[in-house]
Amino acid sequence: MTLPLARGAGFPWGRVALVLAIVLAAHALALSLAQRTVVTFPPAPDITVLDAVLLAPPPPPPPAPVVQAKPPAPRIVRPRPKPVAPPPPPPIATAPVEAPPPPVELPTDRGVDEPLHGAPSPSEAAAADVAPPVAETPAAVTGEAKAEAPFDWAGALAAAGGPALAGGVRYVYRTRMSRLSIVSATTTTTWSRGEGGYEARLEAEAIGRTILRLESRGTLGARGLEPLRYGQKSLNRPERVAAIDRAAQKVQFATRELPFAGALQDRLSFQFQLMAIAQRMPERITAGTRIAFPVAGPDDIEEYLFVVEGEREQYTVGERTVDTVRLKRQRERGGRIARIEVWMAPELQWAPVRLRFTEADGTTWDNQLQSLEAL
Repeated sequence: MTLPLARGAGFPWGRVALVLAIVLAAHALALSLAQRTVVTFPPAPDITVLDAVLLAPPPPPPPAPVVQAKPPAPRIVRPRPKPVAPPPPPPIATAPVEAPPPPVELPTDRGVDEPLHGAPSPSEAAAADVAPPVAETPAAVTGEAKAEAPFDWAGALAAAGGPALAGGVRYVYRTRMSRLSIVSATTTTTWSRGEGGYEARLEAEAIGRTILRLESRGTLGARGLEPLRYGQKSLNRPERVAAIDRAAQKVQFATRELPFAGALQDRLSFQFQLMAIAQRMPERITAGTRIAFPVAGPDDIEEYLFVVEGEREQYTVGERTVDTVRLKRQRERGGRIARIEVWMAPELQWAPVRLRFTEADGTTWDNQLQSLEAL
């Protein structure tokens, strides 16, 4: 602190000495009190010293290997080898096989099945005018192929005494087609025989119209029926005729001529030939028996092969129930199967009481006998 000095006055030494004395006394008193006061501090706690061991950090994972994609291999285009024709098969030597005693099984049947009591359907009759012949294959081949001589049924019939067919009969059938089940046709077949000859006629009528007419004429000898003329007319088409020259063994059609061998029948006479065989030789009509003969149509010749089925079936004609034997003809054309089935009644002189024709497209024509009348 600086005190101002008054002009003309002396320095105040007394006052300064007093202040100093007071300050010194205060300091002495504070020092005395400090020496008398003892400040006690609690003892320091024991401190446990832990040795910390620092672990080394784990090593970093190794870097993933870098795989470099290989460039695609160049595509090698090789020229295709030219096909090599297989060598021709070696010739097969065949030995003659003796024909076993009758009855003998014939080769698998071939031919065309026709509905309506042995006649083609209107659709097939129309197609037959322009359709060329189609090669056929057997429906099934089981076991080893055997070379077998066909059994001469006509010769066996002659040896048994010839046909014993009635003089005149009218057969009336009800005909149903699977595609037109609501439409029922009536098929009438008339058979008559005279001195040395016969005549058979079939007419199918539906909705007041004649949809099919067949006619077969010929001689009746010891070997059975020998047709000389076969005519077929369907719907509004003109009649087509097959003229049969038995001496020359040729059939003259409208546009061509074909040879034949054996006891040729036609598409109507075949059922009466079956009746003649069964009437004279019923003991031969057993399960597995095969009956075959060539058949002339309006423009071709085919082979009909019938196989006798094993089980007999019952069928009702009017108020009468009779046992029947079923004969079936089956063939394959272009992978499609067609068949003819004939139920013959031994009690009715082996008359066909039912004929069912199944075409290759599945269409079925079913003819069921309603009545038969002697003429």
